[in-house]
Amino acid sequence: MALFGFVNRLLMHAKEATISSKVFNRRLTESTCKLNTPNRYEAKNKSFLMEETQEHLSKRFDGVEISKAYVDCRPRYPSTIFQTVLNFVNTSSTKEDSASKKDSLAVDIGCGPGLMSTAYLAPYFDRVLGVDVSESQIEQASLNNKHTNIEYRVSKAESLPVENNSVTLIQAAAALHWLDHERFYKECDRVLVPGGVIAAFCYTVEGHSVIDHSKATEMTEVLTEIRKKVTSAENIYYIPRQKLVKERYTDPCIQIPYTDRERVDTEYMTIATTVSGLFRFYKSLSHVKPFIESCNETLSGGMPAFKGIVVFSLFSL
Repeated sequence: MALFGFVNRLLMHAKEATISSKVFNRRLTESTCKLNTPNRYEAKNKSFLMEETQEHLSKRFDGVEISKAYVDCRPRYPSTIFQTVLNFVNTSSTKEDSASKKDSLAVDIGCGPGLMSTAYLAPYFDRVLGVDVSESQIEQASLNNKHTNIEYRVSKAESLPVENNSVTLIQAAAALHWLDHERFYKECDRVLVPGGVIAAFCYTVEGHSVIDHSKATEMTEVLTEIRKKVTSAENIYYIPRQKLVKERYTDPCIQIPYTDRERVDTEYMTIATTVSGLFRFYKSLSHVKPFIESCNETLSGGMPAFKGIVVFSLFSL
């Protein structure tokens, strides 16, 4: 059955759907977040199998439509995860010479349109640089930029446009799995000041529930089938490096090769949305949009506007 076969079942269940403002706040039984700081590059890290070239991968995120979809459809991270990162930065910096704290610079890797991760850093650093391989994402980020101390530039994470020993924080939000890890970690070692921090985090869709509807159970089951289908072997656009996210960054190939580490296992976020909103989020994912477009079936009649919740599990290295 094609993806839209599930959608058609969903529409059938939702013929008499009504809008509800009720929101559940459900805590995940398992959610993790992890971040690391380097003491200098101490270990050899084997790069992940490059099943697609970096240039080809960049095309997955390029285009005006995709950039706008990021702004409209991607969830915003909770402030607590950034506060955890900042607390770790402050703790790490106190161990080093005070000269490294002057003119502090943070670099946000794979910044996208800037609203999900880069903008939050502005009040805490003298300068913030957001980089992305996508020109359209950087154009969108520049349009969104309301901070005088933030600059956005097209750049690969493995070759940053900054000086040696100049960066206090390198942040990678939902980006680390796309990188050439060996080259990226060597670049981090080049640009980080003593006591500098690497913070990498991401999220997965843990589950979703339809609320206040007579067919809520059936519709939730269909949504679960769709979630599993877009990450199944049937989707040829779901490539090995994306499984690093599904595995919650536990694969040895992606581990940050530094000794001073902290893992936080208490972060999660719950988003209230409509099924239309959920599908717009899915279509903003690089492995889902082409999969949908490759299906022979098409949506008709639009998506129902009934309410539901989506639980995102946060994790990082």
